[in-house]
Amino acid sequence: MVGAALPLLLTLSAAALAQDDEAAIETVTGGLSVPKAALPSGLPGSQAPDTVNHAARLDALAGPLNVDPALLHESWRGVELLYLRRYKDGKAHFDAMTTRWPLSGVGPAGNALLYQGMMMENFDFKWESQYNTHSSQAVQTLQAALKSPGAEPWERFLLGMMMGVESIHKMRKTDYFPALSRGLEAMEHLSVAQRLAPSFADAHLGDGLYLYWRSVVTLSHKALPSFGDARPEGIQKMQTVEREGVFLSPGATLGLAFTWIEERDTSRALEACQKNHRRYPDNVINNLVASRVHLSRRELTQSLKMLDEVLEDAPDNERAHYYYATVYLRMGRLDDAERALDKYLSFNLAPDQRAQALYRKGDVALRREHFSAARGHYEQSASLGYKPAAEKLNRLASLEQAAATR
Repeated sequence: MVGAALPLLLTLSAAALAQDDEAAIETVTGGLSVPKAALPSGLPGSQAPDTVNHAARLDALAGPLNVDPALLHESWRGVELLYLRRYKDGKAHFDAMTTRWPLSGVGPAGNALLYQGMMMENFDFKWESQYNTHSSQAVQTLQAALKSPGAEPWERFLLGMMMGVESIHKMRKTDYFPALSRGLEAMEHLSVAQRLAPSFADAHLGDGLYLYWRSVVTLSHKALPSFGDARPEGIQKMQTVEREGVFLSPGATLGLAFTWIEERDTSRALEACQKNHRRYPDNVINNLVASRVHLSRRELTQSLKMLDEVLEDAPDNERAHYYYATVYLRMGRLDDAERALDKYLSFNLAPDQRAQALYRKGDVALRREHFSAARGHYEQSASLGYKPAAEKLNRLASLEQAAATR
């Protein structure tokens, strides 16, 4: 579940840092000189089995977690509905869980994840009010539950999950220090869950994600405190969850896809996306990530195919149009790129998203050697705080001069 929240943070960060559409790959660190993680030799790729006896795994966890097996089974069904993108059914399912187990916190926690997932698909905050309501309800219920003896490992896991998702939510809004604070709270809860229920592999995903991405962010920003390089440990924890997790194995696979993107290992990134696609073919978030991986591998037809799948499953998805434009730019289909950008700019976008689209409009004009139009688009983008546009403006005069002397 924490893993399901990762893609938006990473994609937004990568889009903000990517210098231009000819970049070999989009990463959170962008052009910064952060070396690859020093991974153990022979570290395998995706380890998630295609077929798992989830019922047996859930029954085996009921004792260590001290939880009603029925609650675990219904929690798993709800999470599956989110992975399958059956949001209406998921909302009904978690509402029913709130009625049946009002003191468990699972119902509002599931609904918080549902609304977060809906926002991730469009890279927006349209459902933030609903997310905040359910997240607050879940945290309050779980904190109250901890005051009574019982299912502490499970409750700590859920609290860690909610703190982890909130950390990612804060990071998405560039509230970095509150995000790190929430991340530390998440790790504290998850550490207790791990100690009380060592066989519960899912409790290690938030830990793995936090260790890896904390290292990436702090190693690439000198203003942030240094925690050393824990990327190898983070990756290994994610792989453990991918292999042994009950609820979060698909989330771990997607989290690893972004890890491999950051490590510039597109073969492993694509393998992870394809594994999730076999099980959840309609998952918009996974398909958006797969499209970007194909683009980074210069597999442009396959990248467009994944975007086609996104719009088949979610015709109102907005972000896909921006991604279409970047693929068309790479293909030299400038008219198609411009149409996709105009479509994207017709939506009610956040300033950073509008800035990115205007920057790409400048790229289209520049490729046509329409320098005045390019300058106008870059200036609009730069006025919204998009640094790559300001950098492109500094280069524009020399590019125009070079074109004139050809």
